[in-house]
This record gives sequence, C-alpha cells and structure tokens, in this order.
Amino acid sequence: MSHVPRVVLLGKNSGTNSEKTQKILSSIDPSEIPGEFLFSVFVTSTNGTRYQIDKKIIKRGISYKHIDENIRKLNIKEPIDVIEIVIDLGKVQSKLDEQSAEYLNKFFDN
Repeated sequence: MSHVPRVVLLGKNSGTNSEKTQKILSSIDPSEIPGEFLFSVFVTSTNGTRYQIDKKIIKRGISYKHIDENIRKLNIKEPIDVIEIVIDLGKVQSKLDEQSAEYLNKFFDN
C-alpha cells in the first residue's frame, strides 16, 4: 500500500458502564486488538467506497503492524483512505472485570 490510510479506533457501547472503559481505551495506544473485542471493521477507499471486512478475516484480531495483510485479503484495487476499527466496549469491560477479579482474588480469598 503506497498510500498510508488513517486508522480510526471507535467504541460500540454495549455495556452498562462503558464510559469507564472508554476512558481506559482513550488513554492507551493499542498495537494489537484481540478478535474477541472486535465488533466490526470498515475500510473506505479514496473514491469513497466503503467495505466491511468479513469477521472471518479478523477473527484472530488486528495488529497495526500487519494491518496491510488484512487489507490485501479484500482485493480492493483503489488506495485505502480510512480504516475504522469498532471495538465492543461491553466485551472489553467484561474482560477487565474478569481479569481484575482473578487478580484480586489471589489476595482476598483464603
């Protein structure tokens, strides 16, 4: 890809306390997003055509370092202008809660 696309990270609010998760996400710069957190990914070419990436292609997640490999699988001939990555904030929050509980249980369970 000779044209460098802009990558936009968005959050889908599916949880009850996604505001907290959104604050966490805005404070980090993820280099890799696990497939379990991906809600959808859209690619917009420079001519304005918008494509949705099939979930089968992104089921293992997305690595910013290797994002061009995922895009090549789409066989889009036009240069890509924008890549929109939509994260399910509810799933992120659930995972954070689960991991926090596991960590804290080590200290408080006897």
